[in-house]
Amino acid sequence: MSLDLLAIAAHPDDVEQTCGGTLIKMAEVGYRTGVLDLTAGDMGTRGTPEQRLMEAEAAGKQMLLGWRDNMRFPDARLENDISARMTLAVKIRELKPRVVIIPYWEARHPDHYRAGELAYEACFLAGLE
Repeated sequence: MSLDLLAIAAHPDDVEQTCGGTLIKMAEVGYRTGVLDLTAGDMGTRGTPEQRLMEAEAAGKQMLLGWRDNMRFPDARLENDISARMTLAVKIRELKPRVVIIPYWEARHPDHYRAGELAYEACFLAGLE
């Protein structure tokens, strides 16, 4: 599979709130877009992980995504370790994105800044330019 644009986020609904409009616009002009959520938001107070995954799937359709998946890493315990980096790098290699949008690596929520660091380093390990 090959994506033009891949957005990586810590939780379901993060992408919708941060770059959903960009993904919609890119899909509307013909780019193949995708989202990879790192956790299912297990520790959140707004629904079960199963509900959040169903909502993410519905939101993906609204955002005209060509692909969406969830790594099911542990929520509120996201770690930037070699195992997580390599697992994510393998997924990135499979998707072959031309552009990757990642969270900013300075944030109040530990999962958000770790997602940014993890994605940045996994992109390097995946061999992206």
